[in-house]
Amino acid sequence: MKCTVKNDNSTNNSKLAVNMKNPIARRNPRKRRKMDNPRIQRGVVYLSHIPYGFYEEQLDKYFSQFGIVTNVCVPRSKTGRSKGYAFIEFKHADVAEIAAETMDNYLMFNRLLKAKYLPPKQQKPHLFRFSNRTNVKKTFFLEKAQQSVNDNRTKKNRHLDVDTEVMVLKRLIRKKNEFITRLKKLDLDYKFDVK
Repeated sequence: MKCTVKNDNSTNNSKLAVNMKNPIARRNPRKRRKMDNPRIQRGVVYLSHIPYGFYEEQLDKYFSQFGIVTNVCVPRSKTGRSKGYAFIEFKHADVAEIAAETMDNYLMFNRLLKAKYLPPKQQKPHLFRFSNRTNVKKTFFLEKAQQSVNDNRTKKNRHLDVDTEVMVLKRLIRKKNEFITRLKKLDLDYKFDVK
């Protein structure tokens, strides 16, 4: 933004232009891009207690009866399962308010949905961060999550070599003996086998 300041000298009627740009935006091109292109304010509905199987495609189809749905976001855990809530972005804010009012306390598949309209001040800028990327499919993230779960499973269930198995058994026996001594100090007579 530019600010013009007038001099007090009556003989000199010139204007002094002062450039007051944001120093953070000058240093960081990402911030400059965000300041130049602010996100269009649209209506966002927060939907919680969503039933199993009610994901992006189903939410998009269902909420399109109220108006034009521009984005749908269902946050997921590291295993790829839904966290139980979703964000639906409508083209117009008044449509989002109507949808939130209509769907609040709506019973669907024995789940009582809770819907709330999010005003623009409560909307986070990173809410729909993958929505503009057309080449990334939503299934990519699910496949990646499933792959990490499978990797963890194979790591936990791998066959141990003889040396590590002996180490594990020694540690198990040592822990068992420590536990038995603690029980004896408490005057408890309890015997068990570890296999």
